[in-house]
This record gives sequence, structure tokens and C-alpha cells, in this order.
Amino acid sequence: SLTPSSEDTIRVLSWNVKFGQLLDQKDRGSRILQVLKPDILLLQELDGDDTPERLGNFLTEALGGSWHVHMSTGTGEKRHHQLRSAIATKLKSVELDTENITPRKTVMVNVQIGEKTITFASLHLRCCGGPDSEAEQQRRKEAIQLRKAIDSVDSDGAIIAGDWNLVATNQPLLTVQQDDFSVVHALQPDGLLTATWSDSTSSFTPGRLDWMLVSKDVIKVQRGF
Repeated sequence: SLTPSSEDTIRVLSWNVKFGQLLDQKDRGSRILQVLKPDILLLQELDGDDTPERLGNFLTEALGGSWHVHMSTGTGEKRHHQLRSAIATKLKSVELDTENITPRKTVMVNVQIGEKTITFASLHLRCCGGPDSEAEQQRRKEAIQLRKAIDSVDSDGAIIAGDWNLVATNQPLLTVQQDDFSVVHALQPDGLLTATWSDSTSSFTPGRLDWMLVSKDVIKVQRGF
């Protein structure tokens, strides 16, 4: 397993589980989680019928303890519209009532870490499209919504992570980042690439669609991949 460097270290895992595969392939998911041992888990692309109860029971079986699970609401009739994001942790957490002001596949939670309250956001922005597409315009609107939601929360700092779907431009990321957040520059375990997605059958080249932002003055990143 990967042992934290100190007792004060909080390990945050952001994971796009690709159409609910975490709960469809529990043995595989358990093995990964047992190695990584996250304190706070940010998930994207849970299926529409993946409930907080199912996820919480799975995490208890895989990692032990009692997990607090917070999940976005699935909408629409098509499967890709019903996908859900989630945040799970054993730490004291309070879900924020931001559903009406955040993108629909986003969930936000305040977590007490030591003497500080940190806001966590797990997000999944609109997929696909080129720089001038309707999809890109929607991503930019979602980014504006997210930034406003972050600014509305009373906390000491924030960690924002998930599937940004930056297939056209990086403007949605910049809109949220501004001057007070840093990008976590995480490489693959081989230390060579930052790509988080690839599909040999797709017209898109492998790229980095998943990003994590942390508050500059509050959170120190020790390491990551």
C-alpha cells in the first residue's frame, strides 16, 4: 500500500469510473482503493441507479469504517445525462445546498480537516465539441456557475476536481482557477505523461481531461499522480 508521509496528510482521490464501473466491477475497484487508501474520494460517472447507500456499503466493505456519501442528482432519460458525481469521506462533512447554482453533475461538500473547513467539489462538465461548438459554450457557462458557487461558500479553502472535458479549449479551467487556485500537476505512475483519457476508436487524441485545483494559500500538495 501507499503509506501517507504523516498523520496530518489527507489523501484525496479523484476518479472518473466510466459509466458506473466502480460498482459494476467491485473486486477491481476494491483492490485499487485498498492500495490508495483515500481519505476523501471524488467520483465522476457513477450510473444513474448508483445510490449513496450502494456506494457507502461498497466503501465500507472495501475499506472499513462508516462513509459519508454525497451525490449529485441524475437528470434526463438518456444514460449519459443520468451520470452522477459523488464525494465520500469518513471525516465530518456537510453537503452544501448549491444544486440550483452549480452544473448538474457537480456536488459540493464542506469537510472539517483539523482546524480548517475545506470545500470539496466533484464535477463533470459537458462532453465533446470543438472551440466554436455549443458544447464548449455550455462548458464555459458551467465553469462560471461553478466559480460563483465556490465564491458563495464560507470556508478556508477548496479542492475542485473531476472531468473537465477540455477537448476544445482550457477556458473553463481558467474561469474557475483565476488567481487563487493552483493546478495539481500530476503525472501518470511512469512519470512521463499527464494524459487521463485515451480511446483507440475515437477521433480525439489522448489528452488530459481530468484536472484538480487547490487553493494556493491554504493547501500544500506534497505529491500526486
